[in-house]
Amino acid sequence: MLDAVQRSVALKACRAHRTVSLHSALILARLLPLDIRVREVAWLYEVKRGKDLGDTFVDRELERPVYFGDLPHPAHVPEIGYESVEDLDPQTVDRLAVVGPRIFTDGSRIEGKVGAALTEWRDGRETWYSTLRLDPFCTVFQAEMVALQRAIRRVKNGKDGLVNIFSDSRSSLEVLAGPKTYHPLAHEARRDISEIVAEGRAVRLFWVRAHAGIAGNERADELARRAALTKKTAADYDRFPLSYAKRVIRAASLEEWQERYAEGGTGEITKCFFPRVEQAYRVLRKTEMTSHLAQTLTGHGGFSQYLHRFKLKDSPYCACDPAKIQDVLHVLEECPMFLRERVALETEIDVIVGRGEFPTIVEDDQKRAKFLDFCCKVTEKTSKLNRD
Repeated sequence: MLDAVQRSVALKACRAHRTVSLHSALILARLLPLDIRVREVAWLYEVKRGKDLGDTFVDRELERPVYFGDLPHPAHVPEIGYESVEDLDPQTVDRLAVVGPRIFTDGSRIEGKVGAALTEWRDGRETWYSTLRLDPFCTVFQAEMVALQRAIRRVKNGKDGLVNIFSDSRSSLEVLAGPKTYHPLAHEARRDISEIVAEGRAVRLFWVRAHAGIAGNERADELARRAALTKKTAADYDRFPLSYAKRVIRAASLEEWQERYAEGGTGEITKCFFPRVEQAYRVLRKTEMTSHLAQTLTGHGGFSQYLHRFKLKDSPYCACDPAKIQDVLHVLEECPMFLRERVALETEIDVIVGRGEFPTIVEDDQKRAKFLDFCCKVTEKTSKLNRD
């Protein structure tokens, strides 16, 4: 029953004939089978609740939003803002009255590794720095937030009356300065700022443009990269973001769908173009689905074999050769009626048009556009010839 409901929706979404199989329709419509999608949502719900995480997320903790009941009353939270700085030249420093020590923060993700760093400058010289390593599944945003939170924690633990913190992550500053935030790192940072203000001290936040030649920012970037690549200590932050959980769950869903798709006895023409489910979704996301393209990718359209199957044509054979059955693969690969167009395409993309090369061709953005244009024109002309 689920398949019947989803198939009708998928057929309309991909503009295919109603005889197309469920598997082909789901691939062209970029949909997961409904039962797999339901289990995916249920799994994500359990991950958010911290229950039944299974082996995938063992010994790991989700970076959960702060419960709204644990947030301080707005009247008890000091107003937090930040200023944008394009360049820290002497004129800008004087205009913004930037006095006191400066702490620059940055986060980096490189070669699948994540690091963060903060560096403190006084009188134009670096006087202290710290590097942090995050688990590889963490994001750059998390690295930026960790560095910013550690910088504010350092101000709280210090004795300076005023400290300036510079970050090139506008998104982190926006989360921190927002009127209401549920991010756990931002929540800790705001609590520290409240304590700093209660002591009669102050911390100022600035956004600086990355790679603009600011010595402190460049140094923080260098340290963050070094921490990501070379630091071997235990991770300073290891809570996985919800985006990581979604990515892992979706990968598991696609693997299950791939097994079902490969073992199924339908959608054989579609498998010639897209043997892998993940590849199909990645490619078709960039492709506008049309009726003729759907006919090409399913083999259900104005081809003699298909029309003869429903007694709409007397013979399944092609006009080019009474012994050749006219299906989509025949007209694309070998039919002499389209020899000139086929040779022109092969010369242009430097690949022989054959079913063994279809997956490779559609992976390449430039070749795919020319190949699919050829497919649509051939399908359209074939349909017109068979109508006449």
